[in-house]
Amino acid sequence: MFFVGPLWMRFDLRLDLQRLSILKTLPLSGRSIVSAEIAGVTVLHTLTIWALMTVPLVMLLQDPELVARSSGSVQIFIAVVIAVPALNALMFTVQNATALLFPAWVRLGTEARGFETMGQNLLTTGATTLVSAVAMVFPVGAGLLVLWLADAFESWRFVLAAIAGTLVLVAELWPLIAWLGGVFDKTDVNEVAPGD
Repeated sequence: MFFVGPLWMRFDLRLDLQRLSILKTLPLSGRSIVSAEIAGVTVLHTLTIWALMTVPLVMLLQDPELVARSSGSVQIFIAVVIAVPALNALMFTVQNATALLFPAWVRLGTEARGFETMGQNLLTTGATTLVSAVAMVFPVGAGLLVLWLADAFESWRFVLAAIAGTLVLVAELWPLIAWLGGVFDKTDVNEVAPGD
């Protein structure tokens, strides 16, 4: 869901850039618009993943012995719940940055334009995956450092590592979203093809 969801859920700038002339008339800064576009779809996708995570949670609640046998599974579950919003924000920020910086390379809107777009979709998916992987270097490093240093906390060190990685990722995304807001302000309506 982390990789496929951002490709399916296009309720962000990839849908709304076709209406750039309308967005430019709103009394909001580019940073506010970009932040709202990313936050809206991030919340939606996070709720979807959390809903899917209820299945293992119910399994754990149905069999208390399963919790006792699998030491640390509850803490790992909590760590994943903590990390999901930040990972989704990263994926959607990269997708929206691609749409904003290279609108000709991204399929804007929801309509499929035929077989010829498959290569374009593969190229943009590969590039956004690579950028996301590079952006995860410092958050993963922070999480691993906390795992190593917090050995005394046993299973709860996974939760601490998730919190550390999430904080580093948010620290990376905050200035990036602010910069994308400036790019949005400077984007000319003629650079984006209008919707049909």
